[in-house]
Amino acid sequence: SMLVLYSDIYLVKLWTVYEIASFLSQREISEMTVVPVILARVFCVFFIAVPICSALAIVTDRVLGNTQLVLPVVSLIIGNVCTFVMRQWHREREAIDVRLTNFRLQDCSCFCESDRPLVYSNIANLMRSCGAVPNSVVQDQALDAFN
Repeated sequence: SMLVLYSDIYLVKLWTVYEIASFLSQREISEMTVVPVILARVFCVFFIAVPICSALAIVTDRVLGNTQLVLPVVSLIIGNVCTFVMRQWHREREAIDVRLTNFRLQDCSCFCESDRPLVYSNIANLMRSCGAVPNSVVQDQALDAFN
């Protein structure tokens, strides 16, 4: 199986696209797990927020001696943190959808431009070998089918 730690730039880099093409030419898409990088931030925020809120609740209770203020303060903090993180996550998901909708291999960036013909040729060959296009098609047609 393959684990893809996906960010918005993942489908912009030619070599990462080639990784996916290579994997999918040999395996089923169900064997690929895509995890947005922002998910790690979500978990970190929650793992940091819970102890901070717990400490705040204890301090509030001990300093003020009033437990009635603890729940609203903690709820307000956790609610705001959750809202902020979920809005970021939603924006990231929208950006992923836009990137996938507008994807074109030819628009990908390549650190070393001399690699581009090699990657194009390999992807075209992968498209032919997995039967996505007939063996007789030229490279540009195979790349268009890949898109």
